[in-house]
Amino acid sequence: MNKKMTAVISAVAVSISMIPATMVNAVGTSLNDVLSEWAEVWLAEGSNDSYVWSSSNRIENKAAIAVNADMKAKMNDKADWYDKVSDNTYSASRELNKTMIFNYKTELRMSSVMDEYKKVTGLSGGVISAECAADTDGGTRKAALQKQLEESYISGAEFEITVENPNGMTIANADITGGNMYGFTAVNKDDSNDVISPDADGKLVITGDETDTENGKLVYVEKSRTASANGDKLVITVATEGKTSSKALSKALNYNLVLECDNITAKGPSSYNSSKTYKLIGTVTGFTPIYVDNPAAEIAYITYEAKQDTTNGPEFDDANEISAEVKITTMSSGGGGGGGRYPIPATPTPIPTPIPSTEPTPTVTPTLTPTYAPTDIIKTPEIFNSADHYAYIIGYPEGDVRPENNISREEVATIFFRLLTDESRAKMFAKTNKLTDVDSDRWSNNAISTLENGGYINGYEDSSFKPGGAITRAEFVTLATKFYDDVVAADANFRDITNHWAKQYINQAVFYRLIDGYSDGTFKPNDNIKRCEVMKIVNTILNRSVTAENLLPEAVEKNWSDNAADAWYYTDVFEATMTHDFEREEGKLDEKWTALKENPDWVNLEKEWVATGTEESNYNINSIKNFSGRDFIIA
Repeated sequence: MNKKMTAVISAVAVSISMIPATMVNAVGTSLNDVLSEWAEVWLAEGSNDSYVWSSSNRIENKAAIAVNADMKAKMNDKADWYDKVSDNTYSASRELNKTMIFNYKTELRMSSVMDEYKKVTGLSGGVISAECAADTDGGTRKAALQKQLEESYISGAEFEITVENPNGMTIANADITGGNMYGFTAVNKDDSNDVISPDADGKLVITGDETDTENGKLVYVEKSRTASANGDKLVITVATEGKTSSKALSKALNYNLVLECDNITAKGPSSYNSSKTYKLIGTVTGFTPIYVDNPAAEIAYITYEAKQDTTNGPEFDDANEISAEVKITTMSSGGGGGGGRYPIPATPTPIPTPIPSTEPTPTVTPTLTPTYAPTDIIKTPEIFNSADHYAYIIGYPEGDVRPENNISREEVATIFFRLLTDESRAKMFAKTNKLTDVDSDRWSNNAISTLENGGYINGYEDSSFKPGGAITRAEFVTLATKFYDDVVAADANFRDITNHWAKQYINQAVFYRLIDGYSDGTFKPNDNIKRCEVMKIVNTILNRSVTAENLLPEAVEKNWSDNAADAWYYTDVFEATMTHDFEREEGKLDEKWTALKENPDWVNLEKEWVATGTEESNYNINSIKNFSGRDFIIA
C-alpha cells in the first residue's frame, strides 16, 4: 500500500488528524510488521531526527543517547565526595610522581534510559494510532497492537564501565576479582538513604512492580570484570537478567547504579612543576533492546554513552568524560593552576593518533579482493617509506613509552607526516591550513597542513581540528584507510557500527588486517585509540613485524620500563621506537634485526623541509650512524 504522511512523526506521538482515511489494515496485528511498514515514511519524509528503522528490522537511535553519569573522588580520611579533591599539600622536595591512595565512585543516572524508552514506545504508539486511524473493526486491531506495546519489556541490556588512570594505578584485589556486582549498589535518586545492595547470589535486584512476580523486577548481574596487565584500567560489564516490564522499569530506573572502589593506589604524572593532578577518567557505553511478544519480536535497540553530570556543581571536565581528580599542591607553588588533564611533556612527543573525519561513507565502486591472512605481506601505500625502519615514536626521558595512554590528533598527523617518502612529502608540503585552531606557530602545524593539503585529513563542521584532543578508533582507521587506493567490498559485521558514519572505513581497516574487533562482536568505534594500538596499525601498514627471538640483545637491554615482555604489543613497541636494519626471507613478513641505528633528529629535519619548501629533502635515512647509547629525545 502506498502510505503518505504529511504530519511529522515526533519521538513522542504522531498527529492522527492528518492521516489519510485510505490507510486501513495494511498489516495484521504484529507490532513489528506495523513499524516496519511505516519505516519508509519516517525515512522518506525525513520526519524523525532521532531514530531510523535499521537493516536489523528494528528501531535504532541515530546517535548514542547520553546517560548522565558522574565520577567522584575522596581521600580515605574524608567523608565527602568531590569532582576534584584539592586540599593535599606537600613539601616542595617531595617526589610527586610517586603514588597516592584515594577512593572513587561512578554513578549512572538511569532515569536517562527510561526517558529514551518512553520516547521509543511513544513513537511506536503514534504509529499504531496512524496505522489504525481508519480501521472499521471497532478498534479490535488497534487494541491488540497497543496490548503488545503495553506489555513490551527489556531483556539483555548491558553497560560497560571503564575506569582508568592514564599514568597507571593499582586496584585492590577484591575490586578486580570480586565479581557478583562487588562494589555496586542502587541508590534512589530522590532519597540517598534508600540503598539496595547485591543479594546473596550476587544480583542487584530492584522491585519495580510488586504485582508482577515474573517480570516486575530489574535485575543487574555482572558479566565480566577485567583489569589491564599494568593496572591502569578496570573494565566491568553489567547486564540485566530476565525480562523487565515497562511498568516495572518506570520505578526501578529511579535508582541510580553506583560503583564504588576503595583504596585505589594511583600513580601521578611522570613530571611536575608547581602543581599537578592524579586523575581517574572513565567511560560508560551500553545498549538496551526492547521486545514485544505475541508474536515475539525485537522492536528497538537503543545505544548509550556516558555524559558528565553537572547538576551538582560547576562543569568539571569535558561533557562526554566522567572524571575525578586529586589536586596536589607543593608548598612553594603558591597554589598552582586549576588542574586540567594529566600533564604532557613540555615538548610534545609526536605519536600518531587517528584523525576524525566527518566525510560520508565512500560511494566509490568497491574492488573485490581476497581477504588477507595474518602472515600475508600487504603492499604498503606508495606514499610511505616502508623500506627504512626508523623510529617514528619517541619515548619519554623517564625511560617509559606509555603504550596504553591515549594519543592526540596532532601526534597522529605528525607520525604519518614523518613516514612519508621525501617525494610524496615534497609534492603536498604546506605550511598553512584552513583550520581555525592550528596556528602557524603550533609545533604540529607543518604536519597537519601537509596532510590537509594532500586531502587526508579535514576538520570538523566548525573548521576546527582539535589538535590536542584524543582520537577515536573510528577516526584513526578512517585516516589510515585513506592512504590505500582501493575501496574494498568488506563487511566485518560488528553489531555497534550498523549506522556509524565510519562503517565503510572500519570494514576496510579490518579487510587490510589493520585492526580487530572485540570478542563480544563489537568494535567500540567511539573509544579513544591507545598508543600501542596505533603502533600496531602503523607497523602493519609498513609491513614491520619481528618476533621476540629476532630482536637484538642490545635492543632488549634498552627496552622501555613499561613495555612488558608478556604484553601483546611488546615487539610492536620495539618496531615503532628503535631505528634498525633488518633482513627477511623473500615473501615472509617476519624480519630479523641486524643492527641498531641512531634515531632521526626530527626537529632539525623538519626545519630542513620547511627551508626547502616544495623541494625534496636531502635527508637520507641510510646515512644514519650506528646506534650508540639511548638518545631518545622528545621531538
